[in-house]
Amino acid sequence: MKLEGLDTLRVPLKIELTHSVEPPLWHNLNLYNYTQVEKLARKTAERIEAETSIIAASLAELTEHS
Repeated sequence: MKLEGLDTLRVPLKIELTHSVEPPLWHNLNLYNYTQVEKLARKTAERIEAETSIIAASLAELTEHS
């Protein structure tokens, strides 16, 4: 079994609000990197005016389903 690369889970993400005039937020993210996930959660929450904890929880859920 090849164990190389099992420490990352890189995914391209497109984050947008339905019916928004704002362009989507694109990001290539390693879901196993806590710092990247937290930074994206803060940036996204600020941009779409939402709670950071809600965005972080959604990203954690995405990680669990991968």
